[in-house]
Order: sequence, then C-alpha cells, then structure tokens
Amino acid sequence: MERQELKKIPLNVLLVEDNINIRENTFEILKRRIEHVVIASNGVEGLNQYKSNQFDVVISDIKMPKMDGLEMANQIRIINPGQHIIIISAYNETDLLIKAIEIGVDGFVLKPLQWNRLIDLIKKTADSIRLEKELKEKNILISEKQAQLESMLNSSVNVAIISTDLHFSITNFNQTLNTWLLCKNRNAVNINDSILDLWLNDNDHLVITNHLKKALEGQPVIGLEDSPWDQQTETKYDISIWPVHNQDSHTITGLTVIINDITERKKNQEQLENYQNHLEELVKKRTGELLESEFRYKNLIERLNDGLMIIHENDILYANPALGKLIGVDSDTLAGKEILSIVSRKESASVNKIHQDRLKGKEMPEIYETVLISADETTVPVELNVSRVNQADSSSHIVIIRDLRHRHAIEHERSKLAIAVGQIAEGIVITDTDGIIEYVNNSFCRITQYDDLEVIGKKTNILKSGEQPQQFYQLLWQTINAGQTWSGVIINKRKDGSLYHEHCVISPIADSFGKVVNFVAVKRDITNDLMLERKMRQTQKLQAIGTLAGGIAHGFNNLLMGMSVFTELAINDLDETNPVRDYLIQIRNEQQRAISLIEKILLFSRQKEEVVQEIRIKKTALEFIEMLSATLPTSIEIDRQIEEVGLLVMDPTHLQQILINLFNNANYAMQGQGKITIIIDIPPLCDVPRMNQIQEGVDKWLRISVRDNGCGIEPKYLDRIFEPFFTTKPVGEGTGLGLATVHGIVENYNGYIEVNSLTGSGTTFTIYLPFNKNTK
Repeated sequence: MERQELKKIPLNVLLVEDNINIRENTFEILKRRIEHVVIASNGVEGLNQYKSNQFDVVISDIKMPKMDGLEMANQIRIINPGQHIIIISAYNETDLLIKAIEIGVDGFVLKPLQWNRLIDLIKKTADSIRLEKELKEKNILISEKQAQLESMLNSSVNVAIISTDLHFSITNFNQTLNTWLLCKNRNAVNINDSILDLWLNDNDHLVITNHLKKALEGQPVIGLEDSPWDQQTETKYDISIWPVHNQDSHTITGLTVIINDITERKKNQEQLENYQNHLEELVKKRTGELLESEFRYKNLIERLNDGLMIIHENDILYANPALGKLIGVDSDTLAGKEILSIVSRKESASVNKIHQDRLKGKEMPEIYETVLISADETTVPVELNVSRVNQADSSSHIVIIRDLRHRHAIEHERSKLAIAVGQIAEGIVITDTDGIIEYVNNSFCRITQYDDLEVIGKKTNILKSGEQPQQFYQLLWQTINAGQTWSGVIINKRKDGSLYHEHCVISPIADSFGKVVNFVAVKRDITNDLMLERKMRQTQKLQAIGTLAGGIAHGFNNLLMGMSVFTELAINDLDETNPVRDYLIQIRNEQQRAISLIEKILLFSRQKEEVVQEIRIKKTALEFIEMLSATLPTSIEIDRQIEEVGLLVMDPTHLQQILINLFNNANYAMQGQGKITIIIDIPPLCDVPRMNQIQEGVDKWLRISVRDNGCGIEPKYLDRIFEPFFTTKPVGEGTGLGLATVHGIVENYNGYIEVNSLTGSGTTFTIYLPFNKNTK
C-alpha cells in the first residue's frame, strides 16, 4: 500500500538560523510540509531576503552574528506591521521572551525544536492568514453588493411603483411591474385592475386588504415582506404602502404601493450575518489563544532555569523562584530590596557604577559577569543580561542571572583535556564529514612534519601516499559514514615525501539528533615496529635456510670427499686402456656436478629468485594433485573440492611446495590408510578469521584447506609445529622443514595459516591468502 503524501501548507516561509545543522534539519522538515521555504544564515541576510520577496511567515533564531533575530524582527515590523513572525531559541531567558512579546510575535518555540509544536504553530498562522484574506474578500464583496443595490434603487430597475384609488383600483404603474409578471408567466396588469389581483391566494387577499385599509387610515405600512405573484420561488419583495394626500384639503385620495425586489439583499444579509458569526467565533478563539499564550509566557518565566528580576531604579520589584534558589532565599522576600544587597561586596562598586551609568542613559554593556552573595555567605559567579522593560524608560530593567559555576567547571575540565590531548604520543585529528581537518595535536605535527596551520582547513588526503588502492579508502568511508568505527593500517606520506605506516582508529561523532557531524582519528606511527618485525622475520628465515643449507653442504661434502679420494686412487691404478677406467672418470664427473650443486644450494640460501606470474589456481592445483596422487598409496582417497576462483599472482612452485608438504604430512599421519580432503574456494569475509588483524582493505581471500582423518597432533606440540627442524617423527624419517617452508611461503604472501587438530580424529590446515594482484 503506497504512502500518501501529506498536503503541503500553502505558505511562503523565510527561515533564519545561523547554526548550519539546525538550519538544514529544520529546512528538511519544513519543505516537506510547506510549499515554499527560503533560508538565511543571519539577520542581515534574512532582512535582505525579506526586502526582495514577500513572505507569509518569518521563522527566526534570536542570537545570530551580524544582526540578531529580534533586531531583524523590529526592522521587518517597520516594513510590514502585520507580518507574522515566529521566534525559535535555545535560550530560555525572560528578557528575550519579553522582547518577543513587545515586538508582537505569533509564537515562541524553545530548542531543541519540537517539530509538531512548530508545525501546529505554522498551521494556526496559516489559518489566521486565510481568515484575514477571506475577511478582506468578504468586505470587498459586501461593498460591491451595496453599491449594486444603490444603483438598482436609483434606476428603479428592481422597484415596481403602483398608484391606486380609494377602492384599490390601479390608476398608474411603472414598466417594472409588468416585466416581473411576464417573467413569472402572469398576465400584465392594466389601468383600473384591482391591486388585489396580484395576490393569488385568498388568505393573502385578506391580509393585504387589511394593510391597504390601514394605509387609508393614514398609517403607512413599511417593511412588509411577501411574494405576491410567485409562491414557489425564493424571490423576496419588500412592500411599502403610503397614503396619498390632496395638497389643498389634505385628505387621502389614494395609495402608492412600492414593491422592491430584495432577494439579493436578503442573501447578502444572510451571508453577512453568517460571516459576522464566523468572525465572532474567530475572535473568541483568538482571544482564548492569546490568554493561553499569556499564561504560557508567565509559566515560562516562573519555570526558567535562569534567575530573573525586574528592577526599578535601584530596587527589586520582582524575582522569580530560580533567583531565590540560586542565592538560597525565598524569591518573594527579594521584592523591595536594593539590587546591591545580593551582590558580593568586592563586586558591588563596579556593579553599582555600571547600573548608575545605565540609569543616566549611557551606553553600557548589556551582558557582563559578576559575583552574587548567597544567604550562607557563599559567592556565586554569575552572568548578568540587562535590558530595558520599555525602550522609552531608562529606569526599569529586566535582569537575567545565569549561574556560571557549571560553565567554569566545564571550562576547567576542557582546559585539562586539551592539555592532555595535546601531549599524548598518538596523533589526534578531528575533521568534518567531508574530511576537512578542524584540529590536530602536537603528536600529529611531529609524525607528519606539518604545522597545524598548514593542514587545518585542508582535506586529509594531503597525507595520501597512493600506495593503497582506491577501494581501500572507499571501504573506510563507507564504514565511518555508516556511524561505525574503522581501524586498520594506512600508508601515508610525510611533508618531506617519505612514507610511513600508521595504525589508525577513526570514530564518528554524532550530534543530539544522531547525525554524524565530525570524525576523530587516533593515529600511531608503527613504521619502526613493522621494520623491526620484518627484519626479525627475515633474520629467522635466513638463519633457518642457512642452517639447512649448512647441514646439507656438510653432509654431502663429507660423502663426496671420500668418494672423490677413492675414485682418483682407482683411476690412477688402472691402465688407460682399461675400460673400467672410463667408468671411473664418468663417476668423477658426476661428483663434480654434485659439488657444483652444493655450491648452488649455498648461493640459493642467500638469495632466491622467484618466478611470480598469474596462475589459474584450480588448473594448477589439480595438476599438482594428480602428480602427488601417483606418489601416495592407493589406499588413500583424495576428495577434491576445488572451485574456479580465477587468477592469483604467485610463484607456481610455491603452491606446489605447499601442497606437497601438507599432503606428505597427511599421508604420514594416516599411515597410508585414510582420506585427504582438499578445499580451495573464496569464503565470505565473515568466515575469514583474523582478517582485520592481518591486512586491512582486502575484500577477497583465497582459502586452501587440507584435512586428513589421521592420528592428529598432540596439543603440547601445536605451538611448535612451524619451527624449522622441529619434528615428532623418528630419526631419519623427517627433517622438520616441511611445515616451516609452508609457513614461510604463506607469510611471504601476507597471508596466514590456521591449524585445527583433535588427537585420534585428524588435522586440518587452512591457509588464507589475500586475493588480488597486489598480493606480493
């Protein structure tokens, strides 16, 4: 079922608000309900908009830069005294309320805005505007109707005039009478016809005869309403009967009957009466609203959180309960006291000077800070906001008193927090929702080599290095714009162009409406940490390879030395014509090749050249598995669950080494009898363990899983299985390099390996490699 769109209120509204978040939120709400909404960011801009356009309603904040809302409202009142104005404000202050009342605003709405209250107030204003317009149109219509009626009477177009003798016979009449009769399908009258023939009903004859006789007695009949020749219509006539006197004898000689068509006049009168009734109801309703508004303003003053007092010259006339609570007295007891009686002795001289100069009409600050004294002699820091009750009277003032103790405590805490944030080792950055930098601490400047003035106002991409793909940053922005915290490692660029790695945690900051308005990032330079980690890992790898190469070289060299000595002795003992001597020379050549191979192994232990290329994982893996299956006992079953995952950049021999070592371990664990299951696929991100801790920004991982149903690994050995040369196999059956080789290859590709084993049930090795062309 489709949702019906709300009918918009037909108004042209000007919204003036300096806070961009409130302005945009209010604009979004109003434009859904109001036909046309224009916004302005301060009083000057709002006044210029008002001068350039016509607005039905002006909605304005009070405290704004350049020109506040009340001054703007005063200027608008000069231009248009009847303008409808609604005030919105976060300040629950009596002087503002009184000023708003003096200006004559239609309503006052406190922040945070209650949208239903604001919309209801706009609806009431719209109703008032509509009724004012209707009243104006009705008055115009009534004037036009009255003018028409006067014109018709003057021209006698709608007035029939009939003269009769003493016997009620018609002696004269105007043409209007017959025109009416013919329109009603009645016969025209003639001279000497009885005037009574105009009435069809016998009962009407009796009534009209009595009126005619009364007129013959010298008593005029005025205001008789009747429809003599048409009983079936709504046409109404006003009948007047006047006696005609002889000028000489002053005797009555006949009658003059004037019949006036008052149908339109009656309709107009009925409409006017209905509209007057409507206006009376409207006045009653408006009066009730004004009384309710007066009560509401009074209630607001009584319930203000700030103290308020009305003073005349030097004496307090009224104090609200909040002021009494602030200084620990009953507010009613303050009436009649001097204002200096509640001011601290140290501040009384300065407060008195400011007040006396204000009474003399001098321009003095409206807002200033001072200290009051409470009933228990405790000092209370306050902010005074002083304004005149009446602009023409400088002796009476309204004073708003705001308690500053909480503000001072907050400012002190903020100061400590600012010092702490500025001194911590991690860099702190605060931005707006577009990534524009608003604040950085000292550690950020130390890490990036930028001064704060060089980066404030600029986007965070000033640090972008280009080392990470665009999708990395897209994922980051998607996370924080969704209101979630993002953490990971970013490669950034310092002012001098050098790159560094930082671990970054970015959190959104929401306003009271839940809308994200800022982001805060905590950054830690981990470049040295990563460098030390890489060096340690490389050192360990080289030590393992060197140990391996040294062990192989030592063993082979010992063997080859004995073989070489005895081979040379045998060659020297045989005659050159002996055919065995040629065989021994061939053996010696093979020994030299073995020596060369050992040298190559030693060289390889120092630097390995990789053949990195794009390989199709499924095809390559299946080929290796086919070769491996030929070397395994026929009693071992291989379950291949390999998906088509596409291309991956890596050395194919590395994939071969991974599969060979894992399959050999599985074969040994099952003692040649069992089932090996290999799974290669792309798992969902939620199924990838440790993803956030391993590599941020990777949205696709390759999973290689090899599972056997062999004897499993004892828990005490799980932490050591990837150590070089560690093995649980008997002497001579294993070197302890298989899993160490697999582990080194996986880490070389920025991946990781998981092991799950249950003694007596089997073991599963699962490898996760980042799946993209920048894996290496």
